[in-house]
Amino acid sequence: MLREIINDTERFSIMILCLILAFIVNLLAQNLVFKNILRKLSEKSDITRIRFFQHITATSIWLIGIGLALSFIPAFQTLSHTILAGAGMISIIVSLSSQQALSNIISGVLLIVYKPFKIGETIKVGDITGKVDDIDLRQTTLIDSDGNIVIIPNANMSNQTITKIVKQ
Repeated sequence: MLREIINDTERFSIMILCLILAFIVNLLAQNLVFKNILRKLSEKSDITRIRFFQHITATSIWLIGIGLALSFIPAFQTLSHTILAGAGMISIIVSLSSQQALSNIISGVLLIVYKPFKIGETIKVGDITGKVDDIDLRQTTLIDSDGNIVIIPNANMSNQTITKIVKQ
């Protein structure tokens, strides 16, 4: 009985350490690495790509940390074997249920790669005009002339005409 309590305490401690480590690594990556990169790069640099990779890095670090933490729970170890056994069915269900999310992510990647606009530029999408504040995997954030924050899913961005406003 005492041995089980010690084992459970060790597992729980390792889980907490994994999450703390993920938090620290994410904090270091965001504050030290990306802030230094942004500081060293001039206005000419492509801040859109930097922010995009910043979002991807943070998400990846958290997913790895949470995955490591969950791997120390025996219930999740057996669950992983069950999931592998039913991988075909699960992949079909996931692909059907996450079609919109995947569409937003793919559109976000295409927006970053083809760069029809950058952070700081003013664009018009449909009947919405605003200054691009951020672009991440799921959405593009604009600030309109009234100061309102407008969030547009990236799939909508790729399905509409985008007009880049160039002031003369």
